[in-house]
Amino acid sequence: MKAALWDPSGFDVSMRGKYNSLYELEEDIQTLSGSANFSELDTLDWFLVDKDSGKLAFLCLTVPSIITISDQCIDVSSLRDVALSRSIKNFMFSVELQDSAFFSFNSNQLTVATDLSRCCYKAQVLGDLYFLLDEDLNYCGFALTNATKHIPGYRDGIDDSTLNQALSLMLGLCSQHAYDAMDDKDAQYFSIIGQLENLIRTHGQTDERLLSFTDFTENLKFTFYDVT
Repeated sequence: MKAALWDPSGFDVSMRGKYNSLYELEEDIQTLSGSANFSELDTLDWFLVDKDSGKLAFLCLTVPSIITISDQCIDVSSLRDVALSRSIKNFMFSVELQDSAFFSFNSNQLTVATDLSRCCYKAQVLGDLYFLLDEDLNYCGFALTNATKHIPGYRDGIDDSTLNQALSLMLGLCSQHAYDAMDDKDAQYFSIIGQLENLIRTHGQTDERLLSFTDFTENLKFTFYDVT
């Protein structure tokens, strides 16, 4: 089974597959079926299966830019299991963008769902990636367990302490309050960006997952502080 990839800077969870760009994907779109968002104006995420084999061909799920740190999030193990093959017909054309995201350091879980109270079932999609489904097996979000293992650069046995420091700094910048403050060029949040950059410089060769935060810091500096 292929593994999911969590890109912190890109705010998405995807799968490594044959398509390296949307242009390549569009060339094969007649052979695929499911949810797509070529216009980037739709309310759908990307979930496409091969019409002939029925296998997952392309996946890219959006993580909202506001992420709440919470250990009171949904316990995936408590949800009822349902096979993807049994439930897919209910949601494959309606994998909708979600409004809320949560990360738990205790459970190492990333959860993206607008309304957690709707979630009754889980369907395994890719290893540690599960779709969250309601009572009628409609899509209502996703959860990625062992989340930090899915950041590019992970290797077996690596310690998470420095990565968790970086992730904590990043998530501290992923709130509406932080975005509003940075919009006013707040010095405190600029300092936090600097702390995150220092972690990347100091430990990025030891734990290559830290390099995945580089685009995030550069985008914040350019967008809010006019620093290139």
